[in-house]
Amino acid sequence: MSDGARVGSAEPDSAELTADVDATRQLDLYRRMQFIRRFEERVYLLYLQGEIRAHCTSPRARRRSRSVVCDVLRRTDWITSTHRPHGHALAKGVDLRSAMAELFGKATGCCGGKGGSMHLGDPSVGMLPAIAIVGGGNTVVTGLGLAFKLMRTDQVAVCFFVRARATKVHFTRG
Repeated sequence: MSDGARVGSAEPDSAELTADVDATRQLDLYRRMQFIRRFEERVYLLYLQGEIRAHCTSPRARRRSRSVVCDVLRRTDWITSTHRPHGHALAKGVDLRSAMAELFGKATGCCGGKGGSMHLGDPSVGMLPAIAIVGGGNTVVTGLGLAFKLMRTDQVAVCFFVRARATKVHFTRG
């Protein structure tokens, strides 16, 4: 802050600065959540209209956790997703145009047009192409975490999964 700015004004304490930053970050997260929601709604509408031929699932619930979790991850951290990876992909940083191209089966898609809706992902931003097997990411993310530990990096591996489908079998199978 310049000396001129300090004259005649009280310096805000750290609690005020933190509150401002937190409010700004919360607003940013809210905007990203809304953006992801609109993207999913648009994709599903295009699917219903027959524009997107590959199977797409409807955006059933507001999944806030993906934006919040991915907000604290770095580009070098990795995630695995479910059969509904659109929001996870956008939250982790997969390019919007690349994701949409993938859904249309275009070669410019993040998986070269071969993954479609259920296998969306981009390793360059730390997102393994999604695994459409229920609970399939659980064992993969465990391997990623072990690899990070053995390599002595501070990377993080996160697995998104559907709580209603998480059974003891899915966690012990791998």
